[in-house]
Amino acid sequence: DGVDLTPLLESSGGIDRDTLIWHFPNYIGGRVPEAATPCAIIREGDWKMHLFYEDNRVELYNLAEDHDESNNLAAEQVERVTQMRQRLHRWQQEADVQMPKPNPQYQAQQ
Repeated sequence: DGVDLTPLLESSGGIDRDTLIWHFPNYIGGRVPEAATPCAIIREGDWKMHLFYEDNRVELYNLAEDHDESNNLAAEQVERVTQMRQRLHRWQQEADVQMPKPNPQYQAQQ
């Protein structure tokens, strides 16, 4: 929805928004282990949640305490995950985003 994040990246200011959402409904980078798979990411304050569309897997990180996202807190923060998923789902509906769909050609090759 187009907000300039330059002030955040340059540490010269902020933005007038509590929540940031990234939505990637497609594969990025081909079939290599480090390629991005379809997912959505929502960040609220210090909390960042990844939702992977292939298997509905969720990862949750507290960025204030875990800058490199190595400690997945999703199992310990079930209520926070539920709230963030609901907010993400509302945004997806409001923005009428493209959701990933199975690729019959890819499935036939497996």
